[in-house]
Amino acid sequence: LLSHSEIKATLPVTVREDPDVSVDIATETLEMKDDSLISADTFGQADGADISIRVSDLADISQSKIWGGSIGLKAFGNGGTLSVEAKNMILGNNARIGSESKDGSSGSGGNVIINTSESLTLSDARIDTHTTGSGDAGNVTVRGDTVRLSENGIIRAGTEGSGDAGKITLDVRVLQLQENASVQTVSRSEAGGGNAGEIVIHAEDSVRLSGKSSLTTDAKETGGGQISVNAGNSLCLRNAGITSSVGQGE
Repeated sequence: LLSHSEIKATLPVTVREDPDVSVDIATETLEMKDDSLISADTFGQADGADISIRVSDLADISQSKIWGGSIGLKAFGNGGTLSVEAKNMILGNNARIGSESKDGSSGSGGNVIINTSESLTLSDARIDTHTTGSGDAGNVTVRGDTVRLSENGIIRAGTEGSGDAGKITLDVRVLQLQENASVQTVSRSEAGGGNAGEIVIHAEDSVRLSGKSSLTTDAKETGGGQISVNAGNSLCLRNAGITSSVGQGE
């Protein structure tokens, strides 16, 4: 998909029952560049369409989005599940994969699942879920052999509403963060609002953070925000940090 190309599955307010609609892509390689978009949004009572992308070799996504949402005051339906599977995946140049619940929606954002059999690389790119309403943000799950984040690469779950931020789970062999990269759950909600999510990392071999990179949960006026790291052989921090800051709750 090049130069503003789009694949979209949009469910308007008038759709009241869940239709049999999904975005299902299977290919050897996937290339997305120049503001291309694959999306599935719901604006009404029906749940959003699932997005399933299966790539047998390389998924290369640059300055483009794979996105789902539950959007608007009349949106009661939840966002669909967004799943991307590839042998190797590269996200760069402000690429984004994620979901949102926003603009007064009471539906939850969709879960985001990334599976790579060899490597996932994020450089100046992000995987994130977010809510500004009463619905919870989606969870983020990343599974793979080697996951590398650099140059402000971010995996994030956040809330600015009464819904909770999603949980981030990384199940990998090696996790590397460098050059201001971060894995974070954040609550910008006022007291009584949504909690920050949990970060759970299981690395069969190692977790390495350097160059002002971080694992962070932040909830200044709410709760949540636990961090769990299980590194099989080594946990190495060099000019980096693991921090949890919550205002209340457990």
